[in-house]
Amino acid sequence: MNWEKQILKIVLLLISIITYGVAGLMIIEGWTFLDTLYMTIITMSTVGYREVHPLSTAGTVFVITLIIMGVGSFLYIITSTAEYVVAGHLFGALGRRKMKKEIDSLKNHYIICGFGRVGQQVAAELKREGVPFVIIDSNPGSIERCAAEGYLYIREMPQMTRS
Repeated sequence: MNWEKQILKIVLLLISIITYGVAGLMIIEGWTFLDTLYMTIITMSTVGYREVHPLSTAGTVFVITLIIMGVGSFLYIITSTAEYVVAGHLFGALGRRKMKKEIDSLKNHYIICGFGRVGQQVAAELKREGVPFVIIDSNPGSIERCAAEGYLYIREMPQMTRS
């Protein structure tokens, strides 16, 4: 799953749990929106402040479910973030962002379509001459060679054909 979808999933999860907490406490305890929002946030974050108002038995049971959901969601967020960083996606994303900025700033440059034998020769010659260029290729091996050489590149995704 790409990181943008993961962030959206995390945001929707948090909004859902906050909505659940606010609506539940408003219905069960009859508190104001601000009191229920505050209680939901301090409960989810396990800050440990005292209750805004004394809880009824039903409210206590509801807050227990809110604690479980809040702690569970924070554990999910932490493990998702750790997986992203450990897998190297963060560094790859930062590198791609930097490369995109460099490509966007190019003027009067050449575009090399494909980094096969001829593309490699053209890139080497343009580099030697100090001429700016970008390589477009869909082959993962070619993209790795572009990165190893320090060339600017765009990985073109192959198009699927329908039959």
